[in-house]
Amino acid sequence: MHAIRTGAIVWFALIAGAGVVQAVEPPESLEAAINGSLQNHPEIVAAQAKITAARAEFDKVRLHVVGQIAASWGQLKNKREEVNQLKKRVAAEKDPIRQAEIEAALVLAQGEYEQMATELHYMTQFTGGQALNNHDQPAGAEPQVPHSQVARKTLEKIVKQPVTLEAIDVSLQDLLNLIRTQNGVNITIDVAGGVSPDMTFSINVAQVSLLSALQAIEDCSGLQFVMRNYGLLVTHPHVAQDKGYVPVGKYATDYLGIDLTTLEEEQENKADGK
Repeated sequence: MHAIRTGAIVWFALIAGAGVVQAVEPPESLEAAINGSLQNHPEIVAAQAKITAARAEFDKVRLHVVGQIAASWGQLKNKREEVNQLKKRVAAEKDPIRQAEIEAALVLAQGEYEQMATELHYMTQFTGGQALNNHDQPAGAEPQVPHSQVARKTLEKIVKQPVTLEAIDVSLQDLLNLIRTQNGVNITIDVAGGVSPDMTFSINVAQVSLLSALQAIEDCSGLQFVMRNYGLLVTHPHVAQDKGYVPVGKYATDYLGIDLTTLEEEQENKADGK
């Protein structure tokens, strides 16, 4: 009987001891309980691990994109320089056969430059919607073809009047003021479209049509001159495409049927005759 009582006491002691070992103190407050769970709850820990992995992937993609844009920008600058050099070679070449070969290379280089510029624009200024596939072409707005007499008279001045522009580090606003003074052509700056009147560049063209001079300004600045019913507007190429603005040269050839090549030759003959 004594042995049985002793065993019961020992068994109760073991149970009581086990209860003491397993017992834990609850959090001091609800705030402490919430803070602890936000740090140590298994689901929080698992979610935090996913965030860490996602951040690592995000940083990896960022580095890739930065490298891609830097490379594209360098290629765009090189292609622009190639276009400018080819234009100089075309102007300086006297052999008709060799000049035609250089002009063909120029057309190809200009096409490549425009494609590269468009791709860079949509990589850097994408505003939403579904991403474009490699074979998709950005959809532009319906062409806004001017039909006013102001536009036609403005174009006549552009394609017929010779001009000489020599300027170093001149602002866009000052250069356009010079064109207005010399040729009577008003050109509006698309400030709302992001064009700064204070942007500067250098240009040197002599005895060329104003259309050719505007093309030289486009090459130096990356801007584009388009026809509007009130005259000329200088804007960014992607803005012109998105809004359906018609470039000056396209307006002359496609909508008014002007042969710009023949016109340039006539002006060169007149200049040589003088």
